[in-house]
Amino acid sequence: MAITRLNYTTDIDLGTNSLALLLGGTGSVNTLDDYEEGTWTLGLEAYAGTVSSSVTRYTKIGRLVVIVGRVNLDGTADADDFQINGLPFTVSTSSSNVFGGYPTYSNSAQDQITLLTSNNNTVASVYSKNGTALTYDSFGASKQLRFMLMYFTD
Repeated sequence: MAITRLNYTTDIDLGTNSLALLLGGTGSVNTLDDYEEGTWTLGLEAYAGTVSSSVTRYTKIGRLVVIVGRVNLDGTADADDFQINGLPFTVSTSSSNVFGGYPTYSNSAQDQITLLTSNNNTVASVYSKNGTALTYDSFGASKQLRFMLMYFTD
């Protein structure tokens, strides 16, 4: 039986029987078979200070993951690269599916900050406008970064 129209006032429960919605055609290319929302635990790779974070949320639609987060650096001096770890899903193993993000707010003296994931891990690195990896020290002690990040998972 084919459904030609959905009533938007009624919930549709696909249950746990591996069912999926076909969108705009047939076949696996147009199948919505995974949707998830939640929170994740943000960490900082090799950071010597105390991590303070909040507003760590994600939405996963199929293979696409969109995350938001906020991290506050304390006053600890640290020359290691600024890397956010603990992404809620592993980035795709294919380097052609590696993407990044941007700050939505920062009080760092650095301008035009970008974030970039690399394949097959759960880490996003923070870069300056010239493509140089930022360190915690160069980002600034006691500074805040709010960000949005998008990437694909396998």
